[in-house]
Amino acid sequence: MSFHVQSALERLAESLALELDCLLDAINAGRQPKDEANQLKFDLERMTELARLSESRSRGLWDTIPSAVMVLDQSGRIMDGNLAASKLLGYSPEDLRRRTVFDLNPSLPLDHMGNVQRRMSFDNVDVVETENRHADGHLIQVEVRSALLEDQGQIRVVAVVHELSRQNLNREALQKSESLLREMLNSLDHGIVIQDKSLQTLLVNNAAKRILEPLGVSAEFAEADFARVRVCDASGRAIAWNDRPQAVALRTRVAIESTMLGLISAQSHRMIWLKMAVYPKLDPITGEVRQVISAFSDVTELKRSAELFDEAQRLGNAAGFEYDMVDGTVFLTEQGYRMFGLVAANKAVEGGSLLALIRGHDRERALSVLRQAIRDRQPVDVELRVTLSGSQPGWVRVLARPHVSDDTLLRFTGVVRDVTAQKLEEERLKRRAEQDTLTGLANRDSFLRSLRGAIDAASLAHGPAVVFVDLDRFKVLNDLLGHAAGDRLISACGQRLRNNVPASCLVARIGADEFAALLPEVRSDDLLTQIAERIHRAFQRPFVDRGEDFLITASIGLARYPNQGKIAEDLLRHADAAMQEAKRRGRNRWQTFSADLANTLKRELLIETQLRKALENHELRVVYQPKLDLQSGRVVGAEALLRWNSKVLGEMSPDIFIPHAETTGDIVQIGNFVLRESCRQLGDWRRSGLKLDHIAVNISYRQFLSDRFEGDVADALLDQGLDGSSLELELTERALIEDSPEVNATMDALHRLGVRLCIDDFGEGYSALGLLRRFPVQGLKISNKFMQGIPINPVDSRLCEVIVQMARALNVRVTAEGVETQQQWQFLSALGAEYGQGFLFARPLEVNDFEAFLRANDTG
Repeated sequence: MSFHVQSALERLAESLALELDCLLDAINAGRQPKDEANQLKFDLERMTELARLSESRSRGLWDTIPSAVMVLDQSGRIMDGNLAASKLLGYSPEDLRRRTVFDLNPSLPLDHMGNVQRRMSFDNVDVVETENRHADGHLIQVEVRSALLEDQGQIRVVAVVHELSRQNLNREALQKSESLLREMLNSLDHGIVIQDKSLQTLLVNNAAKRILEPLGVSAEFAEADFARVRVCDASGRAIAWNDRPQAVALRTRVAIESTMLGLISAQSHRMIWLKMAVYPKLDPITGEVRQVISAFSDVTELKRSAELFDEAQRLGNAAGFEYDMVDGTVFLTEQGYRMFGLVAANKAVEGGSLLALIRGHDRERALSVLRQAIRDRQPVDVELRVTLSGSQPGWVRVLARPHVSDDTLLRFTGVVRDVTAQKLEEERLKRRAEQDTLTGLANRDSFLRSLRGAIDAASLAHGPAVVFVDLDRFKVLNDLLGHAAGDRLISACGQRLRNNVPASCLVARIGADEFAALLPEVRSDDLLTQIAERIHRAFQRPFVDRGEDFLITASIGLARYPNQGKIAEDLLRHADAAMQEAKRRGRNRWQTFSADLANTLKRELLIETQLRKALENHELRVVYQPKLDLQSGRVVGAEALLRWNSKVLGEMSPDIFIPHAETTGDIVQIGNFVLRESCRQLGDWRRSGLKLDHIAVNISYRQFLSDRFEGDVADALLDQGLDGSSLELELTERALIEDSPEVNATMDALHRLGVRLCIDDFGEGYSALGLLRRFPVQGLKISNKFMQGIPINPVDSRLCEVIVQMARALNVRVTAEGVETQQQWQFLSALGAEYGQGFLFARPLEVNDFEAFLRANDTG
């Protein structure tokens, strides 16, 4: 069928049904022939079915309607007609479509079609008796039933034509017609129930029985059945018996169009969903309801799929959409309207309305992406800033693909997903990656990126400068106050630095107590020194924490592009070197990077470069300083000490190269070399008959915290067949200061090996006493700084006495290092210190010299 005539056919079918009711009443009273009823029933059958079917399926049924049916435009031209119309009027289908209503009835006035449309509406059916001219010229008496419809914005008229002379069918034909009607209804997939004005069932098709049977109710769905089910509307609200659609249609005499009903069995709790339409058939004379026709289908699966789809959209913060290229409208799923807080008419939204929800420059970007997608017929994938429901700013990701037919772009369909949470998380992670978590300032990586960008944008004469700020003696303050107070003071220092540099500066925390400020462009040294002086003065004011004042001064280093560094890393390193020079000169001052400092840095760089080659070039060796029992004078052990004789730099002091190794991380590999070499040497000495209880090895904090440390210790002992007690590890407070799970795990592993643990340079820090409580420490070494004053200096002497007494109470053995005089030996021995080492006994010795010393002092 060429036109959408379903709605008009539904009204015509209703008109025929009313007439059929009246005719059946008349037949029962013996007043009318049954052949007329037969004709009407057959018409009703075909039109009801035709109105239910889609356009693509209705052409065949269109031609099976026994009555003549035609579609006319507003001028009266016949646009289509079924086979019955061709037969009735004597024209071929093609010839009929070339005729007008005036060809069929020349007596009609010229404004006939206007009169028809003026007396009709879209809600009623016009019935007239007239005559039509057959193709051979003779006249036919007919009854014409007409209904209006709108097709693509144009008014059409659907006319059903009955020949009045064809009303002589007998009873047998009527029964055959009724049988055909019932057969047709039973062939439908939709359930059909026809009831009288008392809602007593007159007809039920097979589909209705099949749909309702699983719930245990009859197809008539009487009041007794209602007690066995619960009826609810689309939102799940219960519906009373008198509010069911059939009762409402009977009461209001208004059709119920496409309503959703849920039926739940009280016994099995099974639920089905019905899509139902109910049509009351009115008596044309009295206007009273004569019949109620219900048509319904089982949409349980569709409803479930729709609910699951909607729930998936809710959970995924996504909505489907279709953008119609013809009229520029957008159709959204329900989640889409909820997402943007829109109220849509007929589910359509003007494209401009959605465009207005896109924020800022993203609106033009969205148009550009769309224009390119239209031009290239390519999919869309774009993220946009938008205004979401509740006027909240957010982000969406739009994914769409084009639909093209006959080289014409018809529409885009796709998904719009709310990605606000993801974008906020990305921004949070980005800020976290670029910020120091304690102070909220930029971190080192972010600072270097910004510094590189400033250098790239710099001119040959002018460019960025770096101010490097280090807090003086902050570690001491942090140990005294605790980490929580230390963190608060670090944050306050960062904020004070931020407040005392220009607003254009980037301030970063680049170390534990180190900060840096980036000045994007400095045109004179005077400006740089003014800023440095301002920072210096700012740190002369005390900081207040929990009602107490704390003075934290700062050492400041300056480096300026391009004379003092042309790449970011050099500028930062040179500013750091200048800061170190400020500290060397007494702290609490600022210093500009200079040529002398450059030479120092070159020297340090040379040391670091050569040190990396030292192991490979066999330039490192271990010497040993004897460790004696202070009571008996017997050699009980040796401390392994590292020496470096560089082929390029010559003999290097450990005080120079060890800090470099710590800074670069080479200390881990070097420290492992010392560990293995010391254990090897102890094994050789024992195998040669020399008696030595243990060997002591200094361990760097970097080496101690490395992943493989306890494994390296176990391997070094196992290779030489040594037990754990043969090795004593000397640890600085720095290696143990962090009471972390990793430190505790390493300490426990070493303790299980039987390795002795000793705190080196005990008494210099503020946390040493706490270390004795927290860790399984067997020994401590009194710092040689205290040895210089005993026994003459009463303070040093008293400190040594307290340390020895405390160690005895904790069952910890004491070693005094730096023993240089007989008086010191006697003093320490009297205190009860177990061991000592120093120049009084022997300097660090090469292997052969140590062996000779050991044999000479062997007391048997």
